[in-house]
Formats: sequence, C-alpha cells, structure tokens
Amino acid sequence: MKYLLIISLFFMASCELFKIGSGNSGIINSTQENAIGTVYLFKAELDSANLIGASELLIQKSGTHMIAKDRHATFPQLERIAHTIKGTDIAYFTTDTLNANAYDIRCSFNYLHTFTFSLLKSDKSWFISEIKE
Repeated sequence: MKYLLIISLFFMASCELFKIGSGNSGIINSTQENAIGTVYLFKAELDSANLIGASELLIQKSGTHMIAKDRHATFPQLERIAHTIKGTDIAYFTTDTLNANAYDIRCSFNYLHTFTFSLLKSDKSWFISEIKE
C-alpha cells in the first residue's frame, strides 16, 4: 500500500514532464500569414540586403499599398534599420492587439535594440505600416 501511494504521488507530480497530444511547437513560419511571421520575413530580407523585398512588406498607414516611388523613398530608413539589426537574433517579442486587423509588435534584437512594428492586415496578408525605434 505504501509503494502504491509513492508511485501514484510520483505520477501526479511528474505529469508536466509528459505532453500528450499536439500543441504549439514554438516554431514561427516566416510568412505573411501571421503578424510575427511578417516581422521575421522582414528581418530575413534585411539580413540578405534585399531592400526591394523588404520594402514590398511595407504599407501606408491608411492601409493602402505603396507605389514604387514611395517604397523607394523608404530605402534610407531600411538601410539604417538593416545596419542596426543585421546578424542579430530576435531575443523576445511582445504583441499588442489593437483590433483584429492591426497589431503592434515590439521586438528586441539581442537585448540591445528594440523596435516597434505596427502591422495591418490587407488582402489576407500582414504588412508593416510603421517602424519605431
């Protein structure tokens, strides 16, 4: 009886060690299907020095897509951001849901630099409308 009690206590105490079923794996897909994936995709474009690809992830604050002239005007800001975060990892991020189609995501890059990305959903994809340092 004593051994049965010890064994049952062991199993009740160690329930968190075993996960039954499927859940969130913690892997973030770098796609525009979710807001944080768009930020990871944006960082990947900047890391590969693809300013054109990074600028295609930007949108006007009003939610309308940028024309080529406006995207080209963002290149100096994108170069500055790329220089700051190139080769660093996203240490942590916090998400603030403003509404169903607008998020603010605050990202820390190697705990040294923090940027806030404002994202808008347009045509079932997420785009960055503003970047604040």
